[in-house]
Amino acid sequence: MYQEAYNRLTTLADEILKRISPEEATPSTGVGRGSQATRRRRGLGERIRADTAEPVVRKETQQPSATSEESLDKITEIMYKHLYAAREATPMELYNEEAKVYKDKSVTGRKGEAVPVPPHKPPFDKITFYDLADRYEANGNYDALLANAQDNIFKGKKVSEMTIAELKEFSTGEYAEASKKLKKTYKLGNPNVPSTPMGRYQFVGTTLAQLADEMGLSEMTPFSPRVQDTMFRYYINKRLASADTIEGKRKALRSAWEGFKKASDRELDAAIANVSLMK
Repeated sequence: MYQEAYNRLTTLADEILKRISPEEATPSTGVGRGSQATRRRRGLGERIRADTAEPVVRKETQQPSATSEESLDKITEIMYKHLYAAREATPMELYNEEAKVYKDKSVTGRKGEAVPVPPHKPPFDKITFYDLADRYEANGNYDALLANAQDNIFKGKKVSEMTIAELKEFSTGEYAEASKKLKKTYKLGNPNVPSTPMGRYQFVGTTLAQLADEMGLSEMTPFSPRVQDTMFRYYINKRLASADTIEGKRKALRSAWEGFKKASDRELDAAIANVSLMK
């Protein structure tokens, strides 16, 4: 098991280094460069190259020993560096924060206090998939579950603090069974078929497992807010790349997210046009 994990990590590290700083890359003994697994992860390499201001430089010239956890940690550090980099807030998110501050304060203000200035017009022309996910999926909650089960049945359970391995077990076990009852109670489709949406972007268990495999994420990767953001960007770009026409892209998005079926064509088209803002 350790050797397999080592091979996966060294291969992904080589791919990352090759795309950011080709002269630093050296072949590893993991999955072949031309294999399907490597090709699937190139989207992740593109994300790293775009998000990294400075080249990542490999400090060691020799391949780490398969029995050295310390060396493996250094490779993992390179692989996860971009996962924990804070992304920039989108124009709509900045607007929403500004609007929230204005709403929470007294419009008249108290004597001696400055009266807050009303927020400007929402930048609807800058809307992104982050905004649509918050509007039609989980309202920005990184711990959201089906029918807000995180507030009752699974109160105290935070998926943002769980690992990929823990989420796989959760989504195929107690959550899967509970979801059938939730679907029956709230009339959310066929109650005999489990539905396990998790986090801000409502990834179901099977999709989460598939994306983690494609991105080369280990079982111990935490499903933290920044990891969720990264997985969302990856999946958005994957869905958009699956079709050539705007109609096809809308269909691909709506087949992946139930909430996007409620979004108008105009909203989806705007988010597609602004996909470069998702940093």
